[in-house]
Amino acid sequence: IEGSVYRELMEVYRNQTLTDEDWFLTERMNNNEDWLQDRDQLAKKIIISIKNAIMKDMPIHYRTIFPVGQGGLTVERIENMTIIFDCGSLSSPARVEMYIDELKRRQILQIEYIFISHFDQDHVNGIDYLFSSGIGVRKAVISYIPHDLQVVYNFVTRGAYENMLSVLRRNECQIEEITNEGENSGRVYKHKDLWEWVAHSQMTTQDFANLRQTFINKGINLNRLDDIGYLEQNKEDINNIFKETFGQQGPNSKGLIVLSQKTPNAQLFDADLENGICCCGLQTSFRNLSMTPDRTSCLYVGDARIKASVEVNEIMLFLRRYMHEDHLLLMQLPHHGSNNNIAKDLHMSINADAYFVNDKSEKRIQKSATLYQELSKQDRLFVVKDMCP
Repeated sequence: IEGSVYRELMEVYRNQTLTDEDWFLTERMNNNEDWLQDRDQLAKKIIISIKNAIMKDMPIHYRTIFPVGQGGLTVERIENMTIIFDCGSLSSPARVEMYIDELKRRQILQIEYIFISHFDQDHVNGIDYLFSSGIGVRKAVISYIPHDLQVVYNFVTRGAYENMLSVLRRNECQIEEITNEGENSGRVYKHKDLWEWVAHSQMTTQDFANLRQTFINKGINLNRLDDIGYLEQNKEDINNIFKETFGQQGPNSKGLIVLSQKTPNAQLFDADLENGICCCGLQTSFRNLSMTPDRTSCLYVGDARIKASVEVNEIMLFLRRYMHEDHLLLMQLPHHGSNNNIAKDLHMSINADAYFVNDKSEKRIQKSATLYQELSKQDRLFVVKDMCP
């Protein structure tokens, strides 16, 4: 078989049974004089043909990272179960609605879980439209906030926290809060024994204890944290205390992260809502990115801060505890590539085959010059732009 694409297919499918029609299609493509010009399109057809021949009754896992600009909308589906990680956009909110309409057109009318990394508008402003479009959501998974801190947390997030809870409750969506409790810091959500999503809140019990103690040290009355007038009077001090506890980006830098992966013994195939890995072009943009039976994992991190060594180590500990595979297939770079959130040598510690950024350009990730240049040189960085290629 001639051509690198076909050699790669042979390596992947050499032990599978192919029909005469499959091999005829491959041979015909090789004899096409315009093969080099049409290579990507032809290779995709061949991959579809081969997959259709060998899938039979095997379950298919779909992972689609939608190009919504500065925001986030990822849909995963296996058999009749669908989950979403974040649902919003600052730069292209209309695109979120367009892709939600596309889900409905494809008869995806029920979401089992929506994982919400945090409550900034660019990560949640599409959720209301999701419900209004007629798509139901059974359960929303969010980070746990202690009862005595919910009002002040909502104040610091400018009402985003309570507004989102109101949207979820109004649409009869169950709300499940994830706590961070040492060995039990990851909650596993499964579809049969095929796929799992491990949710982990970066907010710890110690963080909340530190927050309360700093309030006391700065003269803030803990008994008045539910008094909006009092919070307004002490607005600057309260915001600074949250930044002192959680970092300069505030509590959003310690959000909900999710590891998506197949279960250890699952036999299935990976695809997207069309035919590749992702509708935004990961299949064609990464020549070396290949979802195989032993490499399926993806880590979603929202706007998490993964810059200081202690923050990097926390992610590595989480992965060591819960990831079944040698290393990640795909990892989201946090906060749309912001230099404030990413260690410049992140890829040296948290190794993935490829990394993606939800943004409309490469401007923000370029600020992390070392990381940007190294990943780009290795063809391991993909910017999920707001236009599909």
